[in-house]
This record gives sequence, C-alpha cells and structure tokens, in this order.
Amino acid sequence: MFKLFKIGKCISHNQAAEIIGNHFEEVQDKLINILQLKELANENQGSQELINESINQKTELIKPLKFIKIIDFKTTLKYFKYSLIPIFIIISLLIVFPNVITEPTTRIVQHNKHFEKPMPFKFILLNKHLNVLQNEDYIIKLKLIGTEVPNDVYIKTQIGTYKLIKKNNLEFEYKLKNLNSSIDFFFESCEYRSVDYKINVLSKPIILNFVLTVNYPSYIGKTDENIANIGDMVIPEGTNITWKFYTRETDGINFRINKIDKILKASKQNYFETTAKALDNIIYSIVPYNVNVNCNDSMVFSINVIKDAKPVIDIEQKTDSVNFKLIYFKGEIADDYGFKKLTFNWRDDKKSQTFNIEEIKINKLINRQTFYHYIDLSNMNIDLSDNIEYYFEVWDNDAVNGSKSAKTETIKYRLPELKEIQKNLEENYDDINQNIKESLKELSLVKKEMDAVNQNLYDKKNTSWEDKQKVINLIEKYNQVKQNVNNLKKDLQNRMAIQQQINEPDPDLLEKQKMLQEMFDKLLTDDIKDLLKKIEDLTKDFNKDELQKKIDEIKLSNKDIEKELDRSMELFKQLEFENKLNENIDMLNDLAKKQKELSENTLNKKEDKEKLSNQQTDLENKLQEAKDNVKKLEELGKSIKDNKALPKLEDKLDKAKREMSNAKENLSKNKNSNAAKNQKNASEDIESAANDLNNYKDEVEQENQAEDYNSLRQILDNLLKISFNQEEVMLKFSKTSPTNPEYIKLIQQQKEIQEDSKMIEDSLFALSKRQIQISSFVNKEIADIQNNMKQAIDNMAKRHIGNASAKQQYAMTSINNLALVLNESLEKMQSNMQMQSKSKGNGKCNKPGSCNKPGGGKEGKKQSMQNARKLQEALNKQLEDLKNKMGKQGQNNKRPGNSLSEELVRMAAQQEAIRQMLNQMQNDIKKAGKLPDSELNKMMQEMEQTEKEILNKMINNNTIFRQEKILTKLLEAEKAENERDMEEKRESNESNVKNYSNPKEIFEYNNNKKTDLELFYNVIPQFNQFYKNKVNEYLNNISK
Repeated sequence: MFKLFKIGKCISHNQAAEIIGNHFEEVQDKLINILQLKELANENQGSQELINESINQKTELIKPLKFIKIIDFKTTLKYFKYSLIPIFIIISLLIVFPNVITEPTTRIVQHNKHFEKPMPFKFILLNKHLNVLQNEDYIIKLKLIGTEVPNDVYIKTQIGTYKLIKKNNLEFEYKLKNLNSSIDFFFESCEYRSVDYKINVLSKPIILNFVLTVNYPSYIGKTDENIANIGDMVIPEGTNITWKFYTRETDGINFRINKIDKILKASKQNYFETTAKALDNIIYSIVPYNVNVNCNDSMVFSINVIKDAKPVIDIEQKTDSVNFKLIYFKGEIADDYGFKKLTFNWRDDKKSQTFNIEEIKINKLINRQTFYHYIDLSNMNIDLSDNIEYYFEVWDNDAVNGSKSAKTETIKYRLPELKEIQKNLEENYDDINQNIKESLKELSLVKKEMDAVNQNLYDKKNTSWEDKQKVINLIEKYNQVKQNVNNLKKDLQNRMAIQQQINEPDPDLLEKQKMLQEMFDKLLTDDIKDLLKKIEDLTKDFNKDELQKKIDEIKLSNKDIEKELDRSMELFKQLEFENKLNENIDMLNDLAKKQKELSENTLNKKEDKEKLSNQQTDLENKLQEAKDNVKKLEELGKSIKDNKALPKLEDKLDKAKREMSNAKENLSKNKNSNAAKNQKNASEDIESAANDLNNYKDEVEQENQAEDYNSLRQILDNLLKISFNQEEVMLKFSKTSPTNPEYIKLIQQQKEIQEDSKMIEDSLFALSKRQIQISSFVNKEIADIQNNMKQAIDNMAKRHIGNASAKQQYAMTSINNLALVLNESLEKMQSNMQMQSKSKGNGKCNKPGSCNKPGGGKEGKKQSMQNARKLQEALNKQLEDLKNKMGKQGQNNKRPGNSLSEELVRMAAQQEAIRQMLNQMQNDIKKAGKLPDSELNKMMQEMEQTEKEILNKMINNNTIFRQEKILTKLLEAEKAENERDMEEKRESNESNVKNYSNPKEIFEYNNNKKTDLELFYNVIPQFNQFYKNKVNEYLNNISK
C-alpha cells in the first residue's frame, strides 16, 4: 500500500519492466525496449513519428497478455486475514458516518461535475417535469429548506438573471415566457448556487393556414370560391367542400365531422387535405398532433347548410267582363335558385279524365318572377254549360334531391248556359233603355237650368257668388251626363261582344251595331269638352258676356246630344228587334231540323223507345221556349214606333205542340210509324213558322227601304227648293236698303224659309231614327241651318246688314253641304236596292253582308272620293269661266255687280263643301286606326286658300293652277282607292268580328316588358345570394 502511494523507496519503470519480463516469456525485453524508445523519442524530436510507430508495433505484440495469470492466489491467500481489519473499519464508517466515505467517493467518481459548497439551506425544485411546448410559458416553482433561508433568490439562464417572486417565506416562483428553445438554468442566493437544471422545449403542432375550396352545385349558378381561414359559413345543400391545411411540426390531424373521427395524414410535407359533401348542417373540429403532443386544443366550427326549398306559386284570376270564354291569370313564382318548367294543366271533366299540359315560357334563371297567361275556351272545344278544371304547377331545378314541384289548388270553372246569357242580355237591354231615358231626362233638366242661368245673367248687371256657383253646379251636372253617356257606350260595347259570342253575327246587323257604336262615340266630341273647359275657366274670372256666349253654344250642342240620344234609343230598339228576330228564325229552323231527324230515327227503329221519348220531351220543352221567345219578340215590336206587326205564329206552333204530344203517346204504344208521322208534321209546322218570320223580315226590309228612299228623295227636293229660295232672298237682301218697305217682306220670307227648314229637320230626324246609315253629320248640319237662319233673322230685325249677310251665307253653305251628303246617301240607297233586287232574282247573294249595306265601308269611301272629284272638276270649269268674265269687266272698266258677288259666294260655298267631304274621309281614316293621309291634308289646305281668294275676288292664274293640281291629286287618290279595293277583293272574305274583350296584346306588352326587365337581370353584378334576392325582388316589384 505504501508503494502504491509512493511512500518510501520505489522501483523505477525499467526495474518494473525487467521483473515483468522475467515472469512472462512472451514479454522478455519487449517492455524494456518500449521504455527505451519512449526515452529516445523525448530526446530526438525529429524522428518522433518513426519512434512512435515502433512503440505502437511492440505494444500490439504484448497486448494479448493477461496480467491476471501472474497472480498466484494460493500464495497470497495467507495474507487475506490482514485485510479484514480495514474492511471492517470501512463498513462501520459506512453504517455510522456514510457521508465520510460516500461524499468524497462521489466527487472522485464524478470529477467533471460541480458540487455545491455546503450551505445552510437547500434549493428544492418543485416542478416534476421540465418539459414545455414550444411558444408556451413555463412557471418555475422553488422551495428553500434549511435553518437559515435568504429573502431573495435569483435564477440564472443563458439569456439573463431574474429575481424570483416570493410567494411566502420558503416558496418562490418565476414565469419564463414564450419559450422557443431549450434553456439551462440554476438558482443563486447569498453566494450559494444550486445545481444546473434544463427545461426541454418540445415542438408544438401548428396549423399555419387553412383554405376551404367551396364547389357549389352547378344548377344554382354561383361561382366556386376559395375561403381562407374562415371555418364558419352558410352554404347551399349539395356543395362540395375541400379543406386544405398548411401546418408546421405536425404529424397528423384529428378531423372530427359530425361526431365521426377521421385521421388526416400528410399528402406532402406539412400539407393535409380532406373533402366532404354538405347535405346537412356540419359541426367539425380540428386537432393537430405530433410525437410530443397527443392532444391539443381543438378548433370547432359550424357550417349551416341551406336546404333547397320547395318552389312557391301564387296566381290571381280574372274572368273577362265581356267575353266569358276568356280567363286571364297573373301569377308569381319564387324559388331559391331557379326553375325547370311551369305548366298549365286543364281538362273538361265531362270529356276527359286526364289533364292536358301546356308549358308556359318563363326565364328559368330568375328566382322570383311574375308571369301572365290566358285561356280562350272557344279554342279548347269547351261548350256552353261545360265544366273545366285547371291548375298551375311549377318545378324547381334542384339537381341534388331531384326537381320538386308546387301547384295551385285545382279550380273549377263552369261556362254559363245559353238561358243564363240570354236572360242577362234581356236585363241588360232594359238597363240600357232605362239609362238612355234617364240621360234624356237629365239633359232636359240641364237645358232648363241653362236657360235659367242664362236669363239670370241677362237680367243682372252685377253677378254674385251665387251666380258663379250656379254655373259651377251646371258644369258638374253636365259632366255627370257625360259620364252616363260614356257608361252607355261601354254597356253597348259589352252587349255587342256577348251577342257575338253566342251567335254567329249577321254581317248586316254587325255593321249596324258598329254604326250605333260610332254614334255614341260622336255624342261627346272634343269641341264640347273644350267648350266645357272654357266655361269652367270663365267662371274663375266670371266674364259675363263671354260666359253667356259659351252657354248659348253649349245649349246648341246639348240639343244635338239630346236628339242623338233619342235617335240612338230608337235605333237600339230596332237593332234588338232585328237580332231577336234572327235568333227566333234560327231557333225555329234548328228545332224543325232536329224534329225531322228524330222522325227519321223513329221510323228506322234504331233507338229504343225510352230514348226516343226523352228526346221528344226535350224538343217539346224547346218548342215551348220558342213560343215564349216569339211572345217577347211581339212585345218588343210593339215598343218600336211604326213597326209592322209580326205574323200570327201561335196556331202553327200550337199545332206542332199537339203533334209532338201525339208522337210521344204513339211512342209509348210502340206505334213508331204513327209517331214518326206526327213528328214530321210537327217539323213541317215549325219550319212553316220559321218561313213566316223570314218572309216577314224580307218584306219589312223592302218596305222600309222603299219608304225611306222616297222620304229621302222628297227631303232632298224640298232642300233644293229652300236653297233656291235662300239664294233669291240673299240676292234681294244685298240690293235692298233697310229703309225700303220691301225690307220687312224679306224678313218674312226668311222666316218662311226657316219654317220650311224646320219641317225638313223634323223629317230628317224621323228618317234618321229608322235609317242608321244617315250619319250624325246630317242632323248637325240641319241644326246649323236652323241656327244660322235664326241669327240672320235677328240681325235683319236689328238692321245689322253685315252680320245678317254672313249668317245667310253660313246657312247657304250648310244647305249645300247637306244637299251633297243627302244626294250621296240617296245614291247609296238606290244602289243597295238594286243589288237586293238582283240578289233576290238570283236567289242568292255572292257577298254576304254587302247585299244589305247601303254603300258602306270601302265602297262608300270610293264613291265619296269619286263625287268629290266630279264636284271639283265642275267647280274648276266654273272658276275658269268666271276668271275670264272678270277679266273682260276689268278691260271695260266695269265694276262687278251683285250677281257676280253672289256667284263668287256660291263657288266658295261649293269649295267648302268639297273640303268638308275630304275632312269626313280623313276622320273615317282615323277611326279605322290608320295614320291620317298627308295628301288629303294638303288638298284641304289648298282648298281653304282657294276659298279665301274667291271671297276676296282675287282669282288669278295661280288660283286656276292650284285648282288643276287639286283635281290631279283627287284623280290619283281615286285611282289608288280603286287599286286597294281590287286587292282586297282578291283576299278571302272573312267576317270582321271585333273582339271587345281585354285584348291579347296586353300579354304581348307584359312579355315585352318582362323581356326588358330580363336585360337588367342579365347584367346583375356578382353579388352574393342575399343581394341577388334583393335585386330580383326590386325588379319583380317593377314588373307589377
């Protein structure tokens, strides 16, 4: 032991090597050589590498030698007893004072470790684990144990020294924030320090970014989106969602969707992806993990899935107020994304069990829209009294669950029966008649009030507020009359339309109905409306004189309206009588035809007895209905003045009824041949009654036309006499001085002419109540004659020569105008009578509807143009002769006499009459819904210029040239009219039935309007669905 610790004399390395060499034959002097080489290397630095290599080689030779072989345990065992004493001492120390041995031994063994200096206290670290996740905080907790503890403790790391926070006398703590990497530390206090510690920072799985790729269903028309870092959203059903996660330090993601876990593995480094289709609401969570972290805080999101809603449809239905076979629909459809189709489904429940389907055109991309539709039952083979069922159905464009539909309730619509319609028409006839009577009564009262107001204004020098109020009340009453007349027009229009629906309209009656409608249209002209407006304006300033003049003017208009209303009532009765007469003829003919067919069926014995009996009963009931209708027709005829009585049909119809009863009795006795004979007799009796009515119709028509023709010819002759008499009085008046005794006789003569014209007025009015072809212009013109003559007489009495001459001239102009119109009407009546006579001789009419029309329509217009041309041609010749005559008088220095002046006035009146004819043609063109003829306007302006030049005695070469130009234009117009007439004759002749119902064009207008709105729909910006719905809602409100 002493030798081991180098106490005392020690042997050298060479001696030790010699001893070892002696004990081991394998070593010998090799170990000595190694020592020698080592000494040599120390002495010779230059060959050090070579020497070291030799040392290494010799070392390798002795390396396998085990020194344990040299120990002889048997020889050394006797010395073991001396070692027990130190062993015992050491064990005793380990038991009693272990630190004496363990602490030094530990320091020797762990020589590279720092050992604390013995302290009066100890640092106790309370943290169990020194691990923390990256970027998280870590709280270090420390406790001091000992007899003496310091007040302050510091922690030292590689980033700095920090003072711990004292919690109590023995415990301290400190928070290390946002640790990114592992950190070493120790505690220090009062020059004492703890051992070293290390906090290990573990990598944390992090989702750096995530993107949701949203692929919407194609049918909703929405652009696909990429939504970054937003997990909550609202999407439509059927949307495909792809989640894309970009991570760091992440081994996987626990993706939990609607309580189903799904482990996502990286498809490439730090990239994860998964996909799902949204059919229901989704709640999902995202939990990333790695080897260090198995469970982390989860991110929870929700996706609200909007289901594809069922479409909605709502309709509003209106039946046409006139045409009960027209039904109009206005509907609104709505869906969240659009439509597949919209259909109208209908059936006649008596004829079919399945529904007919009609697809309605809509814009399938607009999710809220208004549509229009109408049905015409006359095109759907629906008869009167039939029932039709219908509903609308709309389908959405749901491509996820399949198209869903919504439909309206099934609506049942029953067409009225013929009896119901006829009953309503009868009530309507009574209402119209009563309304006309009430309007006439109101006009009479208004007239009396006008007289009272006018007289009151004449009597008073100063007017009061009460006078003004009376005028205002008068205007209000007159406006009420206007409203009543307008209502009458509408009622008549509606009535005509209904009649055309239940019966095929007779062309002659249809033409008369149009004329009656035109009469009502002309009752309240724009002139009357303007006159009322002027009176209303005058009440504000209350200009007494002007107000009196305007009231006088409207009194004249009021008289015309009263006469036309009276005439309209009589003509309306006549039209109703003719229409009912035709209906009765058709009904009897149809009944006779059916009775004849039943007779043949009875004789052939093809039908059973019960069925034949039931059919006979139905015909018997219809015969009774026909008898009732004939009685109503007789009563209607009695209400018409001077209407010829109907033939007696009662005996024939009663006989037919008895034959029907006998036939029914014979059928019950199986005597079919006798029953068939009775039925045939009944058919012949009914047919005979229908022929009697038809003959009555022809006779009355011929008699009335002949009578009216003679009356019109007599009126025209009387009018010509008045014209000559008026011309004579005008000639004498221009030569007679007011002081001449002959002046009074002229006044008397003028009064006689006025009285004669009054007789013509009455005759014309009576004729116009029978002949609807006589236009309202005739009655207006004769009223103007009366008014001008009355004013002429007043001015003659007051010795106002100029005014009297002017009024006489105006009367003369009206007489000439009236003569031209009556002559034209007479020619039309004569032509019509000739055509009727010819058609009756041939037994047929090639052009139905034109045989009974007195030159109306195109033919009348052509004749008017021809008459105007002839009159203009004659006037041009007269003007040229007059110009030459005036030229000769100028050369002889003679002043024009009264005869020349009268001739000039007459020519001016003739030119004005021709101009009025053109003006009437122009008005007819406007009423036909066509554009006015610009050439006619130019001709009328040139004619007016000629009238001024004639009255001013300024006839020159320019005048003659202008007249020739006018004549050329008239010839061209006549030729063009002939060509148009020829073109129309080539076309098929179809009945021109005017449809008074709500026109189909309204739907074309609404469709055009909808198309315009679709232009706005098509340019809607890429709003989200909420704003798109708002825009659609706004545009839909516009379409309403």
